[in-house]
Amino acid sequence: MNRYVLIAGIICAEALGVSAQTQSKQVRRLEKQRTEMQKKIEKTSRELQLIQKHGAEEHKRLKLVQEQVANRKEVISVIGKEMEVLQGQIDSLGGRIAHLRNRESRILAQYAQSVKALQHSKEGRNQMIFLLSAKSIGEARERQHFLSKYALSASRLAKELKETRGEIQRTQDVVNATHEQKAVTLALRDKERKALEVEEGKHSSNISNLKGQEKKLSQDLARQRRQASQLDAQIQAQIAAEIAAAEARARKEQELRERKRRQAQASKQSRTKEPNKEEVQTQEKETEASQSETSRQSSIRGGYAMDAAERKLSGGFAQNRGRLPMPVRGRYDLVRRFGMQQHSEFSRVSISNGGIDLRVYGDRNAYCVFEGVVSRVFVTSGYGQSVIVRHGNYLTVYANLSSVRVSSGQHISSGSVIGTISSDDSDGRGNILHFQLWHERSKQNPEAWLRR
Repeated sequence: MNRYVLIAGIICAEALGVSAQTQSKQVRRLEKQRTEMQKKIEKTSRELQLIQKHGAEEHKRLKLVQEQVANRKEVISVIGKEMEVLQGQIDSLGGRIAHLRNRESRILAQYAQSVKALQHSKEGRNQMIFLLSAKSIGEARERQHFLSKYALSASRLAKELKETRGEIQRTQDVVNATHEQKAVTLALRDKERKALEVEEGKHSSNISNLKGQEKKLSQDLARQRRQASQLDAQIQAQIAAEIAAAEARARKEQELRERKRRQAQASKQSRTKEPNKEEVQTQEKETEASQSETSRQSSIRGGYAMDAAERKLSGGFAQNRGRLPMPVRGRYDLVRRFGMQQHSEFSRVSISNGGIDLRVYGDRNAYCVFEGVVSRVFVTSGYGQSVIVRHGNYLTVYANLSSVRVSSGQHISSGSVIGTISSDDSDGRGNILHFQLWHERSKQNPEAWLRR
């Protein structure tokens, strides 16, 4: 019976050993996973430091902080799993110790029972007397065999007791080491939780900063849109006024020519005989041809009525599409293109631009891109002083100037200095020339016309 109990104890011990090995592998796997996550956190921290060092955009920093928070939460989750496994190991080892304690008690009881039985036996007190008191040699042999078995059993019990106590001590050592490992892991979890609180605080702070920036950006964009609308309104009003003035001049010139034609015809009729019908028609055609060459005409209905010189100028401008010089000299950056585009920092924000914006770094002069006539010099909010130059039915606009070197009605050539680009950066337009190009009443993309 005792033998079966011993075998069962050995099998149980092996099973517990296999379970402990499996749990140890699980702990090692979780530790490896935790180490990998901590490496990710360290990498993200380095990227954050680099971004803060170079003053990068707030939304990039927010993205990294969000990633940092997610990684930190995952590390805490892995640590929690580690602690569950370690606690499982402690519970399993506790059960193992209890089992060994039971076996130790059983062995001690058996050993004590054997010793007690031997002590109660008078013969057992002296093995020699016990053997010599046998009635026959056969009985003496049986008594010798009994004593040998007794000694062997006692030795086995003593050895088993020693091994059991040794295993109890080793198991207890493992339990103590596991408790220590759990304490270290618990301290690490507390450290990660505190770090997570800091990261979440940064996250909340960055979100608040980002919302503040978005609010300020919305206000700035609204103001810039109003300023751009005011600039466009000034340009459109000037275009409309010039078209109306050109039409009025064209009508007056037509009326004057018609009056002169009638006067000339009446004078000729008074000096000569009545002209025949064919001669009258020929004279009228010649007059119309002469008038068409010198009179003001628009290329489109409702457009700017040009005289011969302006038509020639407009034709020359159109022929130079893609070959016009830049309105700035030296080093520059194209900071905003024409039309609707995404904001450089906020992906959800779109902005519209009626021209192009060029940031200069050396020469702050704005230069005329083609010969023409200065139509108007005016001031508008956000763009400072602005100049419109007419090239037939094309116009170029030079805005955000701090000073102007031309005046209305002045004829200027290509490359003439229009004025000085403003360096005032209060609206974010410091050293930036806003340049527009119009054909009649329609805005054109300046990039398609300029040679870069």
